[in-house]
Order: sequence, then structure tokens, then C-alpha cells
Amino acid sequence: MGLLAFALLLAGRALVPSLIVAPFSALAAMAILLLTEKGKAGNAALEYFGKHSTNLWLVHMFFYLTVFPGLAYRARYPLLIFVFMLGLCLLSSYAVDFLRGWLPPFASGLLRRPAKGRRSGSESPSAR
Repeated sequence: MGLLAFALLLAGRALVPSLIVAPFSALAAMAILLLTEKGKAGNAALEYFGKHSTNLWLVHMFFYLTVFPGLAYRARYPLLIFVFMLGLCLLSSYAVDFLRGWLPPFASGLLRRPAKGRRSGSESPSAR
């Protein structure tokens, strides 16, 4: 039932490509995902992509619009384009995670917080 509802949502979204309906289709997709039983495999897939979701969102535009504009569309067919883009973005997500793991030791001196209870650059209110 959930797959049918999701397929109908995607078909309706394809018929009405306006960005005005995008928030409503996103809310409907979330409701479908929350209200339907996904099984172990579905939950595992959602958990896997959930770990990478922010990275996927941050890098996908580089592959279809700005840095590599023709690369994603070499697959020619919509389903293949989607799978190809997903693969490229997942590889990029692993690269971003690797860099994120490497960056904190390198930049730890830049990211120091002021000591607790002290305000940086000013006196405490009681000392005035």
C-alpha cells in the first residue's frame, strides 16, 4: 500500500512540476514513510541513506548543474540518471565523511571555545 501511495505521489509530482506543490509533496512523502510498514530491509535502507542524507543534499547539485553539468545526463534514461546520480553522490558522501574525520584534528586550535564562565573580550558583569 505504501509503495502504491508513493508511486502515485511521484506520478502526480511529475504531472505538476511547479515548485509551489513541492512542500506539500514532501509532507505527503514523509507521512507515507511514517505511516507505512517498511520491513527490515526498508528500515535498513532508510537508515543507510539517512546517515548520508545531508551530504547527498549538499553535493548533488555539483553533479547535475554547476561543476559537471553533462555528467549525470549521460545515462539518458530517468531511472538510470537517478541511479547514476545516487552513486556519484554516495561516493562523494564517503569522501566528505573522510575529510570531516580528518579535519577536526587539523583545525582543533581554530575551533576552541572560550572557557566556561568567561566571556571572550569583555569583563564579567559583576566586575563592572
